[in-house]
Amino acid sequence: MKNIIIILLTSFFIMSCSNKADIQKADINIIPKPQNITIGNGNFIINNNTSIISSDLSVSAEKLLREVLVFEVKNENKTDNAITFKSDKSLSKEAYTIEISEKGIFIISGSKQGFVWAIRSLQQMLPVDYRGINDNYSLSIPYLKIDDSPAFGWRGSLLDVGRHFMPVEKVKEYINLLSYNKMNVFHWHLTEDQGWRIEIKKYPKLTELGAWRKDGKGGKYGGFYTQEEIKDVVKYAEGRGVTIVPEIEFPGHSLGALTAYPELSCTDGLFEVQTNWGVFDDILCAGNDEVFVFAENVLAEVLDLFPSKYIHIGGDEAPKLRWENCDKCQARIKEEGLKNEHDLQSYFISRLEKFLVSHNRKLIGWDEIMEGGLAPEATMQVWRDVEYGKKAIEEGHDIISSPTSHCYLDYSQKQIDVEKIYSFNPIPEGVSGEAVKHVLGGEGNLWTERIPPSRLNYMAFPRITALSEALWTKTENKDYGDFYKRLQKQYLTLDKMGINYGPEGDIMDIESGVTENNGFKVTINPKAKGVSFKYSFSDKPNILLDYTKPIEFKKTTTINIQAYRNSIKYGEKQSLSFIDHKARGAKLELENQPSEAYSGNPNTIIDGLLGSINFRDGKWQGFNGDNLVATLSFEQTLEIEEVIVNFQSNVSSWIFSPKSVSVFVSEDGKNFVKIASIKNTEAYQGTKDELKSFEIKFDKTKTKVLKVIAENYGIIPNWHSGRGQKAYMFIDELIVN
Repeated sequence: MKNIIIILLTSFFIMSCSNKADIQKADINIIPKPQNITIGNGNFIINNNTSIISSDLSVSAEKLLREVLVFEVKNENKTDNAITFKSDKSLSKEAYTIEISEKGIFIISGSKQGFVWAIRSLQQMLPVDYRGINDNYSLSIPYLKIDDSPAFGWRGSLLDVGRHFMPVEKVKEYINLLSYNKMNVFHWHLTEDQGWRIEIKKYPKLTELGAWRKDGKGGKYGGFYTQEEIKDVVKYAEGRGVTIVPEIEFPGHSLGALTAYPELSCTDGLFEVQTNWGVFDDILCAGNDEVFVFAENVLAEVLDLFPSKYIHIGGDEAPKLRWENCDKCQARIKEEGLKNEHDLQSYFISRLEKFLVSHNRKLIGWDEIMEGGLAPEATMQVWRDVEYGKKAIEEGHDIISSPTSHCYLDYSQKQIDVEKIYSFNPIPEGVSGEAVKHVLGGEGNLWTERIPPSRLNYMAFPRITALSEALWTKTENKDYGDFYKRLQKQYLTLDKMGINYGPEGDIMDIESGVTENNGFKVTINPKAKGVSFKYSFSDKPNILLDYTKPIEFKKTTTINIQAYRNSIKYGEKQSLSFIDHKARGAKLELENQPSEAYSGNPNTIIDGLLGSINFRDGKWQGFNGDNLVATLSFEQTLEIEEVIVNFQSNVSSWIFSPKSVSVFVSEDGKNFVKIASIKNTEAYQGTKDELKSFEIKFDKTKTKVLKVIAENYGIIPNWHSGRGQKAYMFIDELIVN
């Protein structure tokens, strides 16, 4: 019987061997779903007398087998009770076969990786409470045959350790989880504006200076991997079927390098490892020959550490401002007969490719390396638009698909959920026939601007699990409903492994409104299966209340909401802050309307509901280039003495706090008198993402109509990558006291 995925063995078996060990029973819930599986009649017992018979390619897999089965082989080469590894070079790369019968367990593959994937399939059959194999415990596995191979040869995940350094043990844990899901590429993003993470012995300042940044508390934050640590991680990954592809950024995202060696820049200026996120103008100088000496020397040491066929050189988000104003770069453009700075980037990448090709390696770059023309043998990683991928394929280049729409795991589970990732197809629509061979596969990218080590697994899993099946299992065998059932079983294993995984998607939809007496009303709508909710108020945080109906209250407070599934906390706590103030219930008129993408609801800025640091949470109104001109009309004359306006500051995302805020009063709504104002005296360049409150106090004043004007920053300045564009200004609440 084929394609049976979940079978619980309920029969009782009597062991023929002398010991009377308890028999643990296998449970078949393999992810990614095998291409073919047939279940037979009968069961094979693995006990402490079972032996292992090796093949010439199975060394790594045998070590992993002992690790996951937790047993020491007592009898080698005992063929009547054995797990036998057999090499078959006729099988496709990474393919494997498992045959279990009364004759034993036979694991067949033509590659080291194929043997490892077979062990991972056996591992996923282990019962959740598996106790190993010894004198007290044996394992019963049904007779079966699995024939399996991946749909795509590139099944990877990027981990950015530039923004947040990940300790070696955390990196190994992540690699092991990739291997558990038969993901075969670990894309290790090692250099950034916020930190250089790899020891290069020829350039010691890269890690002495470039690996550390200010932590905001007078100390420093960062770290790097020594070459010995990297060799250890590479060996660890290899034993688990995972190839590490390093990424060393050229020519942009290079402030870690420029802090150490400023002479490699266009300006020779002094630099600092960045403490904020974004795209920065200072990049490696393409007109300076020493930059290419530096690049080749760095890559030479990288090649010695990483045996991967592919080396990633970044190539993304490289502003051209410095090159436009650099005599050396302009001279290079003229000498090489280039048209412009985009051609200069192509020249830069092509020089790196020639070096890598001369060492029998292949270059990968982000889709920006298409600017000015792709290097002859470059592989392109597509992240912005599939059209770039189609064009690269048309020109005969290989691509790796990791679009923001499906593969950016730093995006919230609400934005990209498990089901959406499961639907991912790395082949761009319209690509068919022979062209399909140019699609190597796909990657799930974990950029860590807002993901410290403690949140890594929460953001990655179970979404990586869904991606693994999207890339391994052929389209005709995929079934999300079936996958979902198997996933629920895998959670039990992840729990046992101590993995802090996240939710499958959006857990709850929280509606906030007002009651008839102008109180607050919170309604929680479940968005996930089998969830319940508890909540508490900030003034009584230890009193948890079951959510059974909409919550009504009238006070300034924060309400904390936690979802539960199977009596276990599910997802992260959601907090909503409310503030009761005199503008609530007023008639609001806006002279300028917010951007359609960030419009909130008509009363967002006076509804009493405060927004979070996430400007996309629906509680903000964003004005693109326009001032906030808000007029509030009250039913009766009020006495006021304070106006507070809450803004978002996220300069890397083009969101600038206002230049000034002014308050006006009027009795008739026509003639206004300015009573107070405040100017923003803080610097914009280098500011962190934060919430800013502009508090304007004045003598007690009576008014029927209030006008508040917040002055938009206007046009983004030249020091910013968005120069010349309109700045955004985000407001979540206009508070009147």
